Amino acid sequence: MVISLIGVGKMGSALAKGWLSAGIKGDQLFIYDKNPLAIKAFEGKTQIAGTVEEAIQRGEVVVFAVKPKDLSPLLEDVAGLLRDKITISIAAGVPLKTLRSKTDSIWVRAMPNLACEVGQGLIAICGDEKGLEKAEEIFQLTGKVLKVEEHMMDAITALSGSGPAFVFLIMDALSDGGVKIGLPKELSLQIVSQLLLGSVALLQTSSLHPMQLKDNVCSPGGTTIAGVQVLERNGLRGIIMEAIETAFRRAEELRKISEERGENK
Repeated sequence: MVISLIGVGKMGSALAKGWLSAGIKGDQLFIYDKNPLAIKAFEGKTQIAGTVEEAIQRGEVVVFAVKPKDLSPLLEDVAGLLRDKITISIAAGVPLKTLRSKTDSIWVRAMPNLACEVGQGLIAICGDEKGLEKAEEIFQLTGKVLKVEEHMMDAITALSGSGPAFVFLIMDALSDGGVKIGLPKELSLQIVSQLLLGSVALLQTSSLHPMQLKDNVCSPGGTTIAGVQVLERNGLRGIIMEAIETAFRRAEELRKISEERGENK
C-alpha cells in the first residue's frame, strides 16, 4: 500500500516520521508540501512529489494534513483525481458532510496527536466503512486507534489533539518547581519525564482509579498532601477542565465556520 501525504507541517511531519520509524519503506510514502523547507527534512528518506497532483496520483490512500482553511480550496482543485480513492482528512472542524460535498471519495476523518511521531499517538477515526479498515491499518503503525462517532470528534480534538500541549505545560511547571528548590533544569526535566512515564505505567497496569493512586502517595501529615492542598486551593483541576472545555468550544467554532463556507459555495 502506498500512502500519499499532503502537507508536512507539525502534524503531517509527525505522521511521516512515525510511519517511517514503524517500517513503512521510502517507496511506500509520497509526500508533498508547498513549502520546500518542510520537505527538506525528508529528502533521501521517502518519495517527494513535485506537485500535489503527482502525490495524489501515486497514492492508494491520500492523507490531507493541511490547515482547515486551506483544505476546501485544495480539494476543489484536485477533486477529479480523488474519485473513488480512500481519502483521509486530519483537519480539525471540517465535517464529513463538507468533505463529501467536495469530492467523490471514500472519506475518513482522523484526529491524531503529536505522539504519533514516536508510535505512541492516539488517533480517532470516523467515516465511510470502506475507508475505515485502511485508515486503521496505517494509523495503527503510529499509535492506538479508536473508531468513534463523528459527533465526538470536536471533544476528542480538545482532549487528545490539544492535550499534549497542556501536558507539556504541566511538565515544564513541574521542572521549574525543581529548579526553584535547587535542581539543575536538565536534571529536573529528566526526573519529571520519568515520573510521568512511571505514573502512566502504574495507571495502565492497575485497576485503581487515578484518585486512589494519588491517595497511595499521600502519607498522613507528609510532604505530598501538603503540596496537594496547594493545588486544590488554587483550583488546578478546575483550571484544567476549563482549558479542555475552551479548546472544545473552539473546535465547535471551527466546525461551524467550515459548514458555513460549504453552504455558501
